Amino acid sequence: MKAKHALPGLLLVTIFTMVMFVSPAVAATAPTLGTAGSFGVLAGQTVTNTGPTVVYGNVGVSPGTAISGFPPGIALGEIHAGGSTASGAQDSTTTAYNNLAGQACPSTADLTGQDLGGLTLTPGVYCFTSSAQLTGTLTLNTLGNPAAVFVFQIGSTLTTASNSSVVFTNSEATCNVFWQVGSSATLGTGTGFQGNILALTSITATTDAKIQGRLLARNGAVTLDSNLVTAPSCDTSGGDGDGDGDGDGDGDGDGDGDGGGDGDGDGDGGNNTGTGGGNTGGGNTTGTGGGNTTGTGGGNTTGTGGPETTGTVFTVTTPNLGLTPPGNGVNELGNPPAKTLTTALALVTTGINAIPMALTASVLILLGAAVLLEERRRNKKVRA
Repeated sequence: MKAKHALPGLLLVTIFTMVMFVSPAVAATAPTLGTAGSFGVLAGQTVTNTGPTVVYGNVGVSPGTAISGFPPGIALGEIHAGGSTASGAQDSTTTAYNNLAGQACPSTADLTGQDLGGLTLTPGVYCFTSSAQLTGTLTLNTLGNPAAVFVFQIGSTLTTASNSSVVFTNSEATCNVFWQVGSSATLGTGTGFQGNILALTSITATTDAKIQGRLLARNGAVTLDSNLVTAPSCDTSGGDGDGDGDGDGDGDGDGDGDGGGDGDGDGDGGNNTGTGGGNTGGGNTTGTGGGNTTGTGGGNTTGTGGPETTGTVFTVTTPNLGLTPPGNGVNELGNPPAKTLTTALALVTTGINAIPMALTASVLILLGAAVLLEERRRNKKVRA
C-alpha cells in the first residue's frame, strides 16, 4: 500500500522538476563583441542618466551625440559622444546582434508564454517569439563550466519586475550571457541582472538596478537612474603580445679607463614596444663591455574590456564607493567584505600575542605578592 501511495507523489515531483529545469538540445556560441566589449553603456541616439550611476567601462553614443548626466554619473572608462570609436562599437554590436539572432533555437527551448522567474536553465539557446518577463529569480546552472554560454532570443520586449534577479549556480559565467532583444528592454527597480543586453531599440535601467554585463542599444536611447553597470573584464583573444629583447655591448678602454658600451634591445608586443640597452664599461681596465642587456619587451597586454575585445581599451582607477570589486556577481555588489570581523579579531589576537613576556611575568609576581600579604594579614587577626 505504501508503494502505491508513493507513486503519485513521485510522479508529481518528476513533472515539477521537468517544468522547472529546462535543458536545451542546442549549444550556444558566444559572439565576438569586438570594440563594443569595452563599453558598459552604448546607445544609438542618447544616453541619459539621473543620480549617482557608476559604469565600469566606456559610455558612448553613435550616430547620435547626446550624453547627459555624467556627472553626477561616473564612467570609469572613456566617454564617446559620437566619433569613430562609438561608431565602430555600434558596428560590432550589430554584428554580434545578428549572430545571436541567427543561432538555432530548438522547440524544446522555446519559452514563449513562460515567466523566467523560478526557472533553472542549463547552457544553451532559449527563445521567445514575442515578449519575455522575469519576475523573481532566474537561475543559470553552468554545470561547473565558467565558459558556459547562455543565449536568449527575444522577439519583442524584455521586462523585469522590481527586485528580480539573475543568478548563477555551479560557477559563474558572467562573460557569456547574451540577451538579444527585438525591441526594447526595461529593468525594474532593484533588479540584479546578469549578461549583455543587445537591444534593437532602447534600454531603460530603473532606480538601483545593478547590471553585471553591458547595455548596448543599437538605434535608440539608454536611460539610467542610480545604477551600477559592470562590464566584466574577460580573458579574450584580443590584445596579446610577445616581447623579447637582446642587447650587446662593446667596450674598449685605455690606460685612462675610457670605456664605451652600446646595447640594442627590441621587442614587439600587443601595445608595448620592448626596449633594451647595453651598459657601458670603463675604468682602469683594458676594455670592459657592458652588453648585459636582457631587453625588455612589451607584449604583456591581454586586452581588457570584455569578451572578444581586441587590445587594451581603457585603464580605470576604482574609487572607494563602498562596493565590492566587480566580477563577483550581482548578488555581492554593495555588500561589505565578509572577512571584516575575522580580520579585526585577528588583529586583536596579534596584539595580545605581542605583549612582552617580561610584562606578563611582572604581573604574575605582583599578584602573588598581594596574595601573600593578604594571607599574613588574616593570620595576624586569628592570633589576636
